[in-house]
Amino acid sequence: MPGGSEGAEDPPAEDDEVIIEEIETNTAGADEGVAASSAEATTAQDKSAQEVEDGDGGDEQRPDSSQDKEMLRIEKEKENMSAVEKLERSLLWKAEGNDFFKKNEIFKAVDAYYHAILYCRDLMQNPQYYPNLKHTPENRKLAQDLCESVFTNLALCQTKYAGTLPADHAEKTKVLEEAIKSASEALKINAKNVKALYRRALARSSFAKMAKNAEAQALLGEAKGDLLAAIAEDAQNRDARAELKSVQERLKTLKREEIAGERRNFSFGSSLSALATKEEDLLGDGSVRKRISVQGDSGRWLNEDWLAPDAVIKCVVHAKCTMLSYGGDEGQDVKHSAPPVTISFILGDSDMHEGFHVAVKSMTISQVASFTFSPQRLKADGGLARLLPDAQGKTSIWEVTLVKYVTWTDVHRNGEQLQKIQ
Repeated sequence: MPGGSEGAEDPPAEDDEVIIEEIETNTAGADEGVAASSAEATTAQDKSAQEVEDGDGGDEQRPDSSQDKEMLRIEKEKENMSAVEKLERSLLWKAEGNDFFKKNEIFKAVDAYYHAILYCRDLMQNPQYYPNLKHTPENRKLAQDLCESVFTNLALCQTKYAGTLPADHAEKTKVLEEAIKSASEALKINAKNVKALYRRALARSSFAKMAKNAEAQALLGEAKGDLLAAIAEDAQNRDARAELKSVQERLKTLKREEIAGERRNFSFGSSLSALATKEEDLLGDGSVRKRISVQGDSGRWLNEDWLAPDAVIKCVVHAKCTMLSYGGDEGQDVKHSAPPVTISFILGDSDMHEGFHVAVKSMTISQVASFTFSPQRLKADGGLARLLPDAQGKTSIWEVTLVKYVTWTDVHRNGEQLQKIQ
């Protein structure tokens, strides 16, 4: 359980239909014929159960502590319980935890949820490899669903309790870390659990408020990834969308603060001048070389998951491109005077030159840079590529400005309805 006194005040509980993860409590699908003979717990399970019991963020327990004694009592009791009995006991503890939560008795709810996990977590093992547990595939599936639900509820309780603590309270960080761990445990069982994704994002976002700039940006970046994943599964989730907007605004603020700090520590003009003279080989073979001329907002925006062929979220980038010259080993033989072309394309779309995908992925929003492309990186022949000037199959130099990006989700996953995320 999270540390603290039983008398700590919490805000009234929200609608339990929204915040409490429920699963079917009918055990008819479980193996009724499992005997009540001994089911010896494995060493690995003892360790995982200990980790669950110790997850309260409190001080390290002595061997004779009340928590350890209770855990040992449960493990001893389980030796004489069938798989069905373990599941039934776990379901009862979960139901009790839900009742405590609805009464806003957070500490008692957490304690009940821990008991629920201890009674059934070993049943998540594969029956084929753990015959001594005497459980069936149906028992295993019910145990997985139950643990996923309980870990999701634990994350809610821990985040809720952390929200009642002052920012400088020594326990707040520990409790938020446990909330992240609890949500992560649920996501190990089901990576698409929208509530677990959302609650882990909330915990990370809260944690970021107490962290220094660099760590806060990393935490918010992870929270953003969780929220995008949640929205990909539930495009109508208003809470996730609202939190995503908040996280993005905080990321922008932290980036501005970071840049302001750099300006105080060194001459920003000199820094940009130094950057302008440094060329970066993006692929390591000289085929795409970059030289920054104007810095962007320095914010991280790219999620590599968007590039997967079956990705639900697609990213459309908008960039302004000008071919400056082409020909010769360095692409400088023939000057090109055509006006810039503003293009929009989906990241990963084969209709756009590979070189431009590599280029924009290396940039930040509003950044301006010159790119030297070898011919093999400008081989696309689709309609999008033909909107750009033709480099005549030669090395070429381009100026590219990354204007913005927009993400869309395929609501029904059939391409018929796309919904803008940001």
